[in-house]
Amino acid sequence: MTTVLHIITGLGSGGAERMMTRIVTSSRDARHVVVSLMDGGFFDRDLTDAGVEYHCLRLNRIWDAPRAFLRLVRLIRGLHPDTVMTWLYHADFLGTVAAACCLGTRNVIWNLRCSALDFHDYAVTTRWLAYLLARMSHCPRAITHNSHTGREAHERLGYRPHRWIYTPNGFDTDEWHPDEEDRQAVRAEWGIADDQVIIGMVARYSPQKDFPTFFAAASEAVTACPKAHFVLIGRGTENLGIPVPLRGHLSALGERSDIPRLLRGIDLLVLSSRYGEGFSNALGEAMATGVPCIATDAGDAALIIGDTGRVVPTQSPRLLAEAICELATLPRKARAKLGAAARCRIIDKWSLPTIISTFSELWS
Repeated sequence: MTTVLHIITGLGSGGAERMMTRIVTSSRDARHVVVSLMDGGFFDRDLTDAGVEYHCLRLNRIWDAPRAFLRLVRLIRGLHPDTVMTWLYHADFLGTVAAACCLGTRNVIWNLRCSALDFHDYAVTTRWLAYLLARMSHCPRAITHNSHTGREAHERLGYRPHRWIYTPNGFDTDEWHPDEEDRQAVRAEWGIADDQVIIGMVARYSPQKDFPTFFAAASEAVTACPKAHFVLIGRGTENLGIPVPLRGHLSALGERSDIPRLLRGIDLLVLSSRYGEGFSNALGEAMATGVPCIATDAGDAALIIGDTGRVVPTQSPRLLAEAICELATLPRKARAKLGAAARCRIIDKWSLPTIISTFSELWS
């Protein structure tokens, strides 16, 4: 059986980590081993429950790098994998160098899971690393990208691989699905009446997600649509200062592991990202659950949503508020029709088995 070694920067609750975990826990035609450069994290339990072998190198500080690198080299030599797949910039660099010491780079594949980043929001070393990787981009056998905007952004950085391969995110529509009983149960937990419209945003606290635009739009929306109630789900959201106009109209839940169930309780999903999105997991998961989406035009949001929701320009609170109010004031049956169309779009284009078959071709 083919052995695939996945090297990823960490196992936190990000989109790349989520997609890698889906792939390795759902694929049955290869042996998968995961290496996290840092510690474990949000997806530890998923990997353990699925019986996936994984290792943490605990590269948490720069002086940990020599020890972590030597351990990675030993792992590669011991496993002698057929394919090394790297996820995120730091893993692309360290994984490629380590593989070159053991196997050469003919079996290395990079995964790009973002589009254009605003490097002012990141450490200067991240910017340097991205430019270094652009000059190394001829080393791997191929580079996969989960969004067309991501490929374009990295070509502008100077990426010139032997081969680009499109691997969008995939969704298990048996896991992500609507359920009326869950809808009622979740709303009861939150103490929200059935005639209120719950608008969720699933996003960690990060400059990329543009919470100032979200708060400005939500504040305007609740004035025009008093039945609206907003829910934030994601790491760090529980510590945000809630603007005065939204107090009593917004719940911040922090990081949660029961997102599939929580999504069944909401009526609309909003994503206010300013940059960096590739193929948004939050949009795909909500759509698979039958929830219409409203997003800013970051990454491939417009391609994902199609005509099943609304897309507005980035950093446009007024237009985002108008789109929220438009869908929030629709009759529930009309929103359900949009949600059903959104779920069908995911099933037709981005179901998990279809995406896994794309990855399987790479491994073989």
